[in-house]
Amino acid sequence: MLTANNISRTSLGKTLLKPMSLEFTTGQMWGIVGPNGAGKSTLMNLLAGMSKPSSGDIRLNNQIMDSIAALDLAQQRAYLSQQNNDDISFNCEEILNMAAYPWGKAVNEAHLQQMLEWFELEHLKTRPYGQLSGGERQRCNLARSFLQILPNGFGNSLLLLDEPLTGLDISHQVRLFKLLKELQSQGITIIMVLHDVNLALRYCSHGILLKDSKLIKQGKVEDVLTAERLSDTFETELIYSATPTPHFYWA
Repeated sequence: MLTANNISRTSLGKTLLKPMSLEFTTGQMWGIVGPNGAGKSTLMNLLAGMSKPSSGDIRLNNQIMDSIAALDLAQQRAYLSQQNNDDISFNCEEILNMAAYPWGKAVNEAHLQQMLEWFELEHLKTRPYGQLSGGERQRCNLARSFLQILPNGFGNSLLLLDEPLTGLDISHQVRLFKLLKELQSQGITIIMVLHDVNLALRYCSHGILLKDSKLIKQGKVEDVLTAERLSDTFETELIYSATPTPHFYWA
C-alpha cells in the first residue's frame, strides 16, 4: 500500500527527520507517538505527499508519490492536518461538499448523509464554520476527509490523521475510534498521530515511536509501546498494567 524508503527531511540546514524506512500494509491502523518536536507532523506531511523528502522516496501502490497527479492522489488518500483555516465563510455542509472536488462531480447524497450521521453533524450542516466550536469544526473536517475517499472504496484507500482527537469530547473520541475500527475491518489503511499512548495501545494494530526526529521503534503496537521504551522516550517513568485493559500510568 505505502512504503517509505530511507526518507529524511531537512530545511534551512535543520534536520527535521532523520533517515528511516517504513512499510504500511492494507488494513492496518498505525499510531505515531512521540514527544513534542519528535518529527510526527513532519513525517505525516511526507507520507501524505504534502512535502517532499530530502532523501529517499515514498511509494503509494508501487508508484512514486511525487509522480502521482494531485487529483489522482486526492482520490486515493485523505489527509487531516493540524493546520486548518478557521476564517472561512462556508457552512458545514458546503465544506463537506468540497470533498467531491477531486472527483469532478457533485458529492453523492447518500455518502453525504452517511457522514452527517456518523459525525453527528445533521443539526450543524447549515451553521457557518466560524460559528462552530473547536470540536464541531474537527468533526466537520474529519467527515470531509472520510467523504473524500469514500468513492474510491475504503479498502483501496489511505487515511492520514494528524491529531484527530483535537477538540473532541470523550463521547466523540469513542465514536471516532469505533468508526476507525470499522473502516479498518473493511480494509482501509489508517495512519494517525496520537498523544495518548493508551489509546494507541488499545486501538492501533501497529505503532511508530519517534524522538528527536529519529525513529526509535516500529512494528506491532504491543512490541513498540513498552514501559521501558516509553519511559526512555518521554523521560518520564511509565508503568504497564494489564488490568482491567492494557494501559500505562505514570508513577
